[in-house]
Amino acid sequence: MQNLNELVMRQRKVTFYSDVKSGKYKPLYRAQSAVQMEMSKEKLKMESILNIVSALRHEFPQATEALDRVICCYGHAVIE
Repeated sequence: MQNLNELVMRQRKVTFYSDVKSGKYKPLYRAQSAVQMEMSKEKLKMESILNIVSALRHEFPQATEALDRVICCYGHAVIE
């Protein structure tokens, strides 16, 4: 089942990249500086979300396991 999921995800990715290459999608920002500025804004938002989830983790110890998974997923995204 895992292999089937990976295959479907890869097929969707290939389809998306083909659509991008054919010109179906246009870039939102052409200048690299604009892209960097948007990326920094998104990183700040992700850090804010992590801070909130971390605070929730301390306030609700019974939900620690679920919140740890959120922190792990979002924390990895912020690091990149």
